[in-house]
Amino acid sequence: MKTQCVVYHALNTGSKYDRNSQFRVDIEDFRQHLDIICKKPISVTDIDGLVSGSSNNMYSVHITFDDGHISLMNAAEVLSEYGYPATFFLTTEFCQKWKDGLKTNHIRDLYSMGLTLGTHGYKHRNLTSLSEKEVYKELYNSRAWLEDLIGSRIRFMSAPFGDVNNSVLSMAKKAGYRLVRSANEQINHVPISGMQVNAFMIRRKYNKKMVENIYSNRGWWLYKRRLGSKYPQIIKSVNSIKRVFQGY
Repeated sequence: MKTQCVVYHALNTGSKYDRNSQFRVDIEDFRQHLDIICKKPISVTDIDGLVSGSSNNMYSVHITFDDGHISLMNAAEVLSEYGYPATFFLTTEFCQKWKDGLKTNHIRDLYSMGLTLGTHGYKHRNLTSLSEKEVYKELYNSRAWLEDLIGSRIRFMSAPFGDVNNSVLSMAKKAGYRLVRSANEQINHVPISGMQVNAFMIRRKYNKKMVENIYSNRGWWLYKRRLGSKYPQIIKSVNSIKRVFQGY
């Protein structure tokens, strides 16, 4: 079975700051993205389905949100309307310090709605640039914070900036996590026996067709993105050749 994992960050709430962010999607666009699933033979799995491979379909999508912006409450309401599960990965200091971050009552409400919660680092530091001791501290402290808030075990995390390596995965396992979501733009073959979950980040500039290609795991644009993720030098060479011919 295959599962495409997609990453959102926040939904636009109408402020100027929101509309200038490449990762903040209009709420109506988000609804249109979910409508794509409704119209296709695609199931939506929760994150436990990535471990168990329990989906009845051969192809599924898993929806995630990162950071902890207050608009995740709006996202939760929309997901509830569609009856879709999702995982929200929260950064400790964003929730504690952002004026428009999720507060304790919001986080507990999300958990009570049946959404899966995970961590996204304590300070949102790039884990691949830290020592193993620093990585472990970042991951353990963020898990302890969230577990204390909701009174339940946290088994999943997403890496800040989507960057992971073998050392990060090893420290995540040591810190008590089962899966680490990255931003490696590849499909997932489930059940996932290792630690890493691949995912595509959804950006504000992506039109409906691009998002449909991501959700459906098809199209040349998607293939090019995936090839570039795995073999960046090939794409760089192809683009260089294209620029040469365009100059004639």
